[in-house]
Amino acid sequence: CDFGMVTHIDDVDRMRLNIGTPSYISPETLDPKPEDIKGFPMDIWSLGCILFFMLSGKVPFEGTFASGVYRRIKHISYAFPTGTRGHYFPQNARNLVSSIFVRDPSNRPTIDDILASDFLNHIDT
Repeated sequence: CDFGMVTHIDDVDRMRLNIGTPSYISPETLDPKPEDIKGFPMDIWSLGCILFFMLSGKVPFEGTFASGVYRRIKHISYAFPTGTRGHYFPQNARNLVSSIFVRDPSNRPTIDDILASDFLNHIDT
């Protein structure tokens, strides 16, 4: 996530530019249709990537080259960590991430949904 690239964008065409870290780009950014380019759901996707990284120490969509990362994002191909790393990724966090990593941007949770999530309100200790 490159916060150095942060800007307010009113022009949908500018939102189609692929700038920033490939691992955090939403699938609709990679194959844009004007009706799918909406800022907040794209930001929610990136938030899911950040949450995944915070809990696992890895980005959810990995690849040697950007093309491989993009392919995994387009297919929403990721795996939750297992073993020691999986211990820090509780089921309620997995549920939240799974609800974020959906193809249709209109089916992603809103920020209010995320704030009300079981993960943020019932932290397992």
